[in-house]
Amino acid sequence: MAEQTDEKKANNDEDVPDMTAGYKVADKKSMNEIMNADANDESLQKYKAQLLGSAAIIDDKDPRQVFFDTLVIEPEGRKPIELDPSKCKPDEVAFSLKEKTKYRVVIKFRVQREIVLGLKKFVVIKRKGIKVDKSTDMMGSFAPDAAKTYEIPFPYDVVPDGMLARGQYATKTQFIDDDKKVHLEFAYSFRITKEWETAE
Repeated sequence: MAEQTDEKKANNDEDVPDMTAGYKVADKKSMNEIMNADANDESLQKYKAQLLGSAAIIDDKDPRQVFFDTLVIEPEGRKPIELDPSKCKPDEVAFSLKEKTKYRVVIKFRVQREIVLGLKKFVVIKRKGIKVDKSTDMMGSFAPDAAKTYEIPFPYDVVPDGMLARGQYATKTQFIDDDKKVHLEFAYSFRITKEWETAE
C-alpha cells in the first residue's frame, strides 16, 4: 500500500539517494517571502507571479504538498501502463514487460502550498530479497499551481534479457526533496517475460 507522509526521512544506506555531482541545495524560502521581496517593483512582482504561480491550495484539508496522480510505464510500440501509486501493493504484480523492450517511466503530479525544491525519484529494485538495481533521477523544483499537472518523463531504459533475467522483481519508489522529506513512498512488483503476456 502506498504511504504518503510529510515527516518520513530516508534513514539508511539503501534508502539514501545518490547525490548529484556539483548540485547545491538552495536556500529554502516560503512563497510569501519570495513574493514580498522587492514588493515595490511592480514589473518584477508580475514576473514572479507568472513564474512561480500563486500559492495555490488544491485541498485545504489535505496537508500534502505534492499530489502524485499517475505513474505511467511506456513500453515502445505498446499501450502505456498506468498505475495509481495509492493502490500499489508490494506483493502484487502491477505489470509485465517483455525482455529487450525499450521503455520509459513518466510521473504526473500536482503541487500545492509552497515550492518543492530539488524533487527526485529514488528507486530500489530487488529480486528474491537481493538488491539488483538502485537509481536516482533529479526532477527539479516546482511551484504550486492548482490548475497545473506536471508531467515528467524519465530517460529510456531497456529491459534485461535472458533466462536469468526473467522472473519477478520487487520495486520500492520514493519521491524526495532537498530537505530529505519523502513526499511519496510506494512499492509494487513486476515481471520480466520472454513474450508479452497480453495481446494488443
